[in-house]
Amino acid sequence: LDEYVVFETMNNRGKPLSQLEKLKNRLMYLNDKFEVSDSENEDFSEEDLTKVKIAQQNELSNSINKAWITIYQSLGKNKKTPLNDEEFVKNHWITFFGNYSRDKSKVYVNFLFNEYFHIQKVYAKKLTRNDTEIYVKSLQTSSKWWNKLNHPQYFTNEEKELKNAILNLKRAGISPSFKPLILAILTRHDRLDFIPVINLLEKYNFKVFDVTNRKANAGDSKLYSLAHEIYNRSINRYSLIEEINNITNKYYRFTSFINRIEELFDTGKGYYDWSGRKYFLFVYDQYLRKVNSTSTIATELQWEDFVNKKSIEHILPQSACLSIEEYASEKNANKNGVKESYEKIQNDWSSFKNFTPFERKRLANSLGNLLAISSSDNSSFSNDPFEYKVDQSNKGENYKNRGYKFDSLSAMIVASENTEWTPESILKRGLKMLDFLCEYIGEDFIRIEKADKYKLLGLEFMYEKEKTQITMGNNV
Repeated sequence: LDEYVVFETMNNRGKPLSQLEKLKNRLMYLNDKFEVSDSENEDFSEEDLTKVKIAQQNELSNSINKAWITIYQSLGKNKKTPLNDEEFVKNHWITFFGNYSRDKSKVYVNFLFNEYFHIQKVYAKKLTRNDTEIYVKSLQTSSKWWNKLNHPQYFTNEEKELKNAILNLKRAGISPSFKPLILAILTRHDRLDFIPVINLLEKYNFKVFDVTNRKANAGDSKLYSLAHEIYNRSINRYSLIEEINNITNKYYRFTSFINRIEELFDTGKGYYDWSGRKYFLFVYDQYLRKVNSTSTIATELQWEDFVNKKSIEHILPQSACLSIEEYASEKNANKNGVKESYEKIQNDWSSFKNFTPFERKRLANSLGNLLAISSSDNSSFSNDPFEYKVDQSNKGENYKNRGYKFDSLSAMIVASENTEWTPESILKRGLKMLDFLCEYIGEDFIRIEKADKYKLLGLEFMYEKEKTQITMGNNV
């Protein structure tokens, strides 16, 4: 038996091989089978031909060995989160060959081993040593960029713009269907020219997956095809931008967002259950910093801290929205046992006392009541009245320099614009945030009917109350 064929099944430790190990082994096996090309055959004696073949074998063998050293170094560079080699091989396969199918799992394995790098192709002279060399070099180069794509901290100072674009995309979420395309972009010498494309993918992710709530594979086949075209220089960045816009428009529906938000309010916690809440609140805070020309680092949200900690604050606390029965149940007590503390919370938030628990829950989970803060202090804010949330020093000297006044710009604006927090405050802030959301995703806020704006905020009942008050006023 050929030693390479035996090794394709088990390594020297008797353990199953990874696809990357198998791939190297297959390439080394085929390297032994390649003949010297016809153009080099003509003037050589049999002895010289053997020498040439050995030299060519050694050259490709060295290339493969060096490439695999680079690949393993790249995939394992981050010791805490080493990269999966099969995921890398699959994404490179999509980029390099342009093949993708949902028909069966691991279709890339079948293609690489049973179709492309197959001994019969060598015998038929449909696969050459040069073809293999090109693939190996591509795999080697791509591994370095694959590491940077997944671990942006490894971008160099000269690649800062690329790093920032990738970080912004990671905040929105890098869909698996984006990775082959970004990998193709990064391997190009003109990669910096494609930064607008990466920025566009950020909007694509938010509009298609968070706003429209499409499945994770929406548009993936076309994006995979574009990855191969960009890798092969078949299209330019302007055509690519047009194609991505076309895919976005195909899957994006604002009406789906309206229906989704209505469903979240009916079955859960409204915007607090929305998949795009963290990204949107973060982007909104960045927008406020820009329009207010604020560059103070102390008030700037840091994405990793924000997303990993419990850093979304309900200004009107959820506990103030419960009925006394629900409140007692949460405390594992009877109504008489919690009556005093329940009444205190209700009095602290007296502006909401005339609203039903159902309406208060909607107010609490409406967009305008959710606040991005720079720390996990919302656990200490807890059931505090608004004046304590604004400035924790109102609770005592031990709480100095804590509260909305000392937090993110979003929080500071809430503190500066409101002496108390009311249903009208939630509505007013929510409409401003909805206006920004519409601008961000390309919708005309002005053309949305007033009733629909209130509905989008989960506050239809406030619209109905306004209508009733206007009717009563007209009848006086």
